Amino acid sequence: MRHLFRRTASAAGAATVLVLAAPALAGAPTYKGKIKSGGTITFQVSGKTVRHLNASPSVSCVSATAPSYGGIDIYVVVPSKAAHVGRGGAFTATFNAVRQKLYVKGQWLDTLYNVKATVKGTIKGRNASGTVHVTYSKDRFTGPGQLAFVSCFVTTHWSAQHR
Repeated sequence: MRHLFRRTASAAGAATVLVLAAPALAGAPTYKGKIKSGGTITFQVSGKTVRHLNASPSVSCVSATAPSYGGIDIYVVVPSKAAHVGRGGAFTATFNAVRQKLYVKGQWLDTLYNVKATVKGTIKGRNASGTVHVTYSKDRFTGPGQLAFVSCFVTTHWSAQHR
């Protein structure tokens, strides 16, 4: 899997974007929508399976050890496994990693710890909706010899339509 990681400035602090590329599923219905906290969600449904889910919520990051540090990350959730669509059109897709190193063009940029991401949803005909929950932590240098522990989290709603 290829990692593309881009860092841009924002009013609230540093913003980070992580994109994991996934091949398209030809001929499967595609759902596209918006995430309430900002960002987009897309996925394809084939039979009773959700594949190629890609959700990019805005994630708030704060630090108790460095109160002046704050920021917004854009973390793209791309589960490694397809999700089964159960009774009533419900599905749950998860991604967990104890440690996730992020690279840009082969160069290390950041390390995230205890990454947990869950996308829950319900598909009803041409519409789908649900929640996305993401938590992780990271270390951040805030000055010479100063290291801050940073917690990042979001729980937000999303909605999508068949396109």
